[in-house]
Amino acid sequence: MFRSFVHKLFSRGATVPAYGVEGAIAQGPQPHGPSSGQPHLRAFIALVLSPLGPRSVALVTRHVVEGMRPGEGVVAALTRGFDDAVEEIPASVHLSLSHSDTAEVTWQVDRAMASLGSFARWDGPADERAALPAVLAEAGAWLHRKGFALLDIATGTDDCFAVVVPTAERKEAIAAATRAGMAMATRA
Repeated sequence: MFRSFVHKLFSRGATVPAYGVEGAIAQGPQPHGPSSGQPHLRAFIALVLSPLGPRSVALVTRHVVEGMRPGEGVVAALTRGFDDAVEEIPASVHLSLSHSDTAEVTWQVDRAMASLGSFARWDGPADERAALPAVLAEAGAWLHRKGFALLDIATGTDDCFAVVVPTAERKEAIAAATRAGMAMATRA
């Protein structure tokens, strides 16, 4: 009997319950793992990060697409993946905010500009107590004057996830985001 149990346990294709889980673990490709492809999301990441080079594209793609968790939405995976990748690469073209901290918005805009090779620095919003939508609108207007666009991606919450792209790539980036299942935010 013990031999039969061991044989089943170690035989090819056997499923073993995980610690604390009753029942077998599902076998086969995972819907959000690297085998799922996510070609449109990969294309969006490649487009947005192309100024940072292939190493950054590969690293962020790994964090976002291949690290996508079951049930995790595209925007949540994108936000988490970009934020996680910042630990490993010094450059970043995204803004990730959970509230209107004008110093943080200013710092993230300046970091994105430096990453894109611009020496321009934003002085920040005119009103340091402005709500996040107003601060983002002001940042977007400033970026536009510098030849860049701020793409504010809808998160479904008050949080912000946005990317800075050259103005010439704005339409293409929006189309790539749409194909990947994202929408642009409309903030009141």
